Amino acid sequence: MKKPNNYWKDWSNFERELKIVIEKNNGKFPTSTYLVKNGYSSLGFAISRQGGFYIAAEKIGYIYDKKPSNYLKNWDNFEKELKIVIEENNGEFPTQKYLEENCYSSLRYAIKNYYGGFPAVRKKMGYELSIEERVLRLLEGT
Repeated sequence: MKKPNNYWKDWSNFERELKIVIEKNNGKFPTSTYLVKNGYSSLGFAISRQGGFYIAAEKIGYIYDKKPSNYLKNWDNFEKELKIVIEENNGEFPTQKYLEENCYSSLRYAIKNYYGGFPAVRKKMGYELSIEERVLRLLEGT
């Protein structure tokens, strides 16, 4: 629903809407991906006008939990973050689709670009290969 002109300039509107989104996002400050995916792109623009995600979070008393550059290149950091997702996914190793649909594209990227792909990470973490991965290995003869 389109907001009236100057709606986001009113701090009380901005703060109220942002807190609603945080509540819907399980108490986590939203990412730009989350906002777009869930129909809150105008709030994303408003956050930019407030000085960005870090500043907006600070203004309403939240800590913006953005990880530093190359954070996921460190296996320990990567494994810690992936274990959180596995726990959220009822103990199941996530699929590429699950990571994308739940705003974990950075983990999907790290799996593919830093750690040799889903089969390699599954194996390293002690999970069985998915059916698709097993079929591919059979077809490839590995």
